[in-house]
Amino acid sequence: MKTKLFSTILVLLILFVIYSPNIFSQDYTQLNLPEGAKARLGKGTIRDIQLSPDGNRLAISSTAGVWLYDVSTNTRNTPLIRFDTQYTSQIAFSPDSETLATSGYDKTIRFWNANTGEQRLKFDTPDGPFRSMKFSPDSKTLISQNWMGVVWIWNVTNGEQLATFNPNLPKLSHRKYRNWRRAIDTYVYKTGDTVFAVGKKDGTIGLRNVKTNKEIRTLTTVVTDSTLLPIQSLRPYTPDPDVKDGDQYIKWVNSLSFAPDGNTLVSTSDYRRARLNGWDGQGGPIEIWDVNTGEQLAMLQGPMLQGRIKVTFSGDGKTVALFDDRGYVLWDIPSRRKIAEFPKDVKIRFSGDGKTFAIIDDNGYKIWDIATNSVIASHSQIIEWLDKYPRRFILSYNGSTLTTYDGNGVVALRETRNAQKLRFITTGYKTLATIAFSHDGKFLASREGRNIQLWDVNNGRKKEKFTANYIDNFVLGIDDKTIITEGGISKNESKIQVLNVSTGEHIDGFAINNVDRKHSYTAFDDGTIISLHTKSVFTPNGERVAIQTNEGIEIWDVQNKKQVNTFNDNNVKNSRVSIYALAPDGKTLVVGTDRDVKLWDTQTGKHITLKTSTNWGNKILDTVGLHKNRIYTLAISPDGKSLAAGGKDKTVYLWKIPEIRPNTILKHDHVVSKLTFSLDGKILASGDTSGKIYLWELKTGQLITTYNGHGTFISRLTFAPDGKTLASVCGGYGHLGYNAGTIMLWDVPSN
Repeated sequence: MKTKLFSTILVLLILFVIYSPNIFSQDYTQLNLPEGAKARLGKGTIRDIQLSPDGNRLAISSTAGVWLYDVSTNTRNTPLIRFDTQYTSQIAFSPDSETLATSGYDKTIRFWNANTGEQRLKFDTPDGPFRSMKFSPDSKTLISQNWMGVVWIWNVTNGEQLATFNPNLPKLSHRKYRNWRRAIDTYVYKTGDTVFAVGKKDGTIGLRNVKTNKEIRTLTTVVTDSTLLPIQSLRPYTPDPDVKDGDQYIKWVNSLSFAPDGNTLVSTSDYRRARLNGWDGQGGPIEIWDVNTGEQLAMLQGPMLQGRIKVTFSGDGKTVALFDDRGYVLWDIPSRRKIAEFPKDVKIRFSGDGKTFAIIDDNGYKIWDIATNSVIASHSQIIEWLDKYPRRFILSYNGSTLTTYDGNGVVALRETRNAQKLRFITTGYKTLATIAFSHDGKFLASREGRNIQLWDVNNGRKKEKFTANYIDNFVLGIDDKTIITEGGISKNESKIQVLNVSTGEHIDGFAINNVDRKHSYTAFDDGTIISLHTKSVFTPNGERVAIQTNEGIEIWDVQNKKQVNTFNDNNVKNSRVSIYALAPDGKTLVVGTDRDVKLWDTQTGKHITLKTSTNWGNKILDTVGLHKNRIYTLAISPDGKSLAAGGKDKTVYLWKIPEIRPNTILKHDHVVSKLTFSLDGKILASGDTSGKIYLWELKTGQLITTYNGHGTFISRLTFAPDGKTLASVCGGYGHLGYNAGTIMLWDVPSN
């Protein structure tokens, strides 16, 4: 064990000595910055990684843009590809490795020179972002498909839309069919002919020529395997008076997948009947088809294949891996037989040439030769600080290189036949959430999962880092030597901790019970999902914390570990309040509901209600209790005399406390998601769901400047103590709106 550990350390030292000067020869914090930015901290959260077919380029798509690396020379000699607005969702290399295609949340497709990173072409798309993109074998055509199954085919040279297909559902009289999507896949042959495969209402599959818009042939199931469960074996039919389409089960094609050579098609299906929850029924067969003849090559169904099936082909199209929640089955298409079976706890990727595939599990990885049906290389994990189970991995076209990305933000390339060799390694792709400036302004702290990372504000470099449990929110102590954190221990309990900034050593702490940690989320038309739950709010020095419990919003004295007061009323309860702010001196608590904003005196418990309505129509609605304006963010000025609120109606409201009506109104083009004041109280920063940040002069309400460097909604904003720098973090698209993994530092214009 000691020999192995020594070898591991030696390998790492050699790698970093040899490669680090080249890999990081360009300071990534300064690459392709948006106007007004002085630095970018972090490389973003990885969305996708792709290795070019020739194995020379690695493209890493993150929430900061697309990073291109030269694998053959172990350098990054291509700048960061940064988007004008919202970040990319999909990336794809052309088969000739010359072009990189990217699909953005700003509904664009862009083509880039894969060698230089220069943009070749940009055009708007009818509807995006796309679920998938793939090139034709000759690299001249791009096929894109969105989440609703609509397919577009584009000319890579000039961006011309060659064809489109919208697999609209046939008109079914019952509303329960509205979520039943048609399966579709597309293949472009070297001759230029394009074929759509479409799942039809009657359970058959139609192959349609795009140019002629005529159906070439229909693929129809022939039941030949007596082990298959026939439709009659489903549970007895119970009449449903709401179903107007009859009592018959429908064979519904769920997915279609062309092989890379276009000669084979795999389909998966269910037997369905409309019910109150959408449908009931049971899984249907997996079928393998000969595209040229329409012959049904195989019909598979068994113990290993009964869940939602995922289909992956080898690069030559001769082998297909079928995966469900029970494991993998590998099927050899020419011989029409199963060649291997693997448990669900492994991950499999094919090489592009179809000769090998990689298997990764907790013990390491193996390279499997398909021709001999045997393992030809294997080794256990040798880098102990890498995650054993990577989030994603890719095998190069010839099977010689394995690219992995893990939860630690590390991307590594390994020689598959040499267990000791890493050809290339890069780090820094991590989720960054909560941020806070030190009181002297010299460093910035951020949370990366369970880690607290300190950054040098002057040069953007990482400083100390430590790991601690139970951290959802934090603030730096007045002397910058301690950090006060709050985080959930369990579903209904939270822990307040005082930690040493340099070491993470626990100094003090206490628990708060009956904490309400429920989340509330709102989605917008642009795909943004933002969290509406303020878990906790600290005063700037960490002396007090406000946290929501089942009893109301509680104020705690951190130093004395003592509850000061609790605030709640029926209006707050009925509104499921989740947005609140605490004045710097801890004397005022502000709570935002869907109807109004309440100011509570934390010492006396008295409160006043502020209104967001200004026109006479809304004032009338206020009177009868019908005016609703969902508040998503609140901020109190350092002197406690000004209050800002923003939310769903794309407006920032400003009050001079204790006035009831707002005295200033500032407009955004998108929903307002974050607000903060500068420490001198002269500037208000507001961020919205488009990723834009506005700086306003508080005294006049005049716009000072606008920043536009994030891809999605602004989730954190904070000014440096001297007011010369603004730090921002954006959220992410998709499930629960994950934070995007970059901190932008902006130059604040002098007053």
